[in-house]
Amino acid sequence: MRTQYAWAALLLPALASAETTTGAPAGPDRDTIIVTAARLPQPLDRTGSAVSLVTRQEIIDRQATTTASLLRDLPGIAVARSGPVGSQTQLRMRGAEANQVLVLIDGVEANDLAGADEFAFEHLGTLDIERIEVVRGPQSALWGSEALAGVINVVTRRPASGLQADAYLEGGAYGTVNGGAWAGGRAGRGYASAKFTPEQLKEQEDHLLKTVNEFLPWPSGPVRWLLKQGIGVNNRRLPEYVSEEEKLEILGLVEGSVDHHPDDVPLYHRVLNYHAAHDISHMLIDNPLVVKRDLVGCTGFAVWGPATQDGGLLLARNFDWEAGEVFDRSKVIFYVWPEKGLPYVHVAWSGMAGAVTGMNARGIAVSLNAARTDDSGRFGTIGTPVSLLVKRVLNEAESIEQAVKIIRDTPVFVSDSYLVASAREKRAVVVEKSPGSSTAVTTRSASSR
Repeated sequence: MRTQYAWAALLLPALASAETTTGAPAGPDRDTIIVTAARLPQPLDRTGSAVSLVTRQEIIDRQATTTASLLRDLPGIAVARSGPVGSQTQLRMRGAEANQVLVLIDGVEANDLAGADEFAFEHLGTLDIERIEVVRGPQSALWGSEALAGVINVVTRRPASGLQADAYLEGGAYGTVNGGAWAGGRAGRGYASAKFTPEQLKEQEDHLLKTVNEFLPWPSGPVRWLLKQGIGVNNRRLPEYVSEEEKLEILGLVEGSVDHHPDDVPLYHRVLNYHAAHDISHMLIDNPLVVKRDLVGCTGFAVWGPATQDGGLLLARNFDWEAGEVFDRSKVIFYVWPEKGLPYVHVAWSGMAGAVTGMNARGIAVSLNAARTDDSGRFGTIGTPVSLLVKRVLNEAESIEQAVKIIRDTPVFVSDSYLVASAREKRAVVVEKSPGSSTAVTTRSASSR
């Protein structure tokens, strides 16, 4: 996955002596520029705050695979881990609590609102990190109340040119395995996803095509050919509703994949339409050429206020997609730090550039739930695949109002309900969206009705 971050601290009077350290002892460097200390580019030797800088070369020299192990040796920092690698990891600075250290990734706040406002260091590796700026001491005047103890700004790697990739794989005793992959470039996230999970991609595609055949009364012959041609005609303008960045990420998926069905539709168009699999299935659900089944739809659940013990917001969903057990068994949690927009985490499958459920760094969560209206899935109607729409909400929305606007303004070709919640606003709404209309329903917590 691709990742990125940035920034540094409070400018003291020029007479104050600057405590300046790096991962290895070094004198002041007039050529080194940091941003976190004053929210402006500033030479390291002119910064009036206690600053540490960890460079990419130091990360390589130390062969560190976790950010916590890198930061542990810096002055004023203590790291506590509750178990083996991957278990809860807390970082404290100058004796303060873990939720009083603000963590930025390429300048975007990354503290977990749902996790006591701490950053989950157990999930942050070093493969895609270019450098880390650490500013110790109170920084609330510049960065807000979360920066009472200091600020850690993680700056991610950027490719010098074109597409670059990096990976590692480690094996240990008792069958333990550790690995990671990084790719940079406009198509980098898709390429990394495909390269890192080739077995899952093959299994998923094979099973999906098998499931399609099970829905057809005659899995081969004129019926299959007729349905394929109909979908091709209906979706011929699908690329017009996919952004250039989304197309490039899908292109990265294609370039990193093996075409296991070369006699079928060209791989790029196949992968593009796989991202509209949910939408296409809606189009065909009432088609007389398709075998009918008892289908199960996803459900969403949200409570807050008097309905919860602490008055906070609880959000959950039942995730059902009738494409086969492989899609339930092999889900992937993606942590995404895009070049533009907000970092977010979402649950999906290998090789998927879209999203169906997730939360971003501003505490906006969204999940997709199937719906049905009279204007849904009509032949000749086309729009944005809903998985890409959900991804846009996660990437762009900082409030429920912004999320609702993105959903309303995006043309779609099937109907769905979107459960949108905000950790900051402590409430949720349901947006009912069809090709012809949309409605935002402000819900109330169950016990407050």
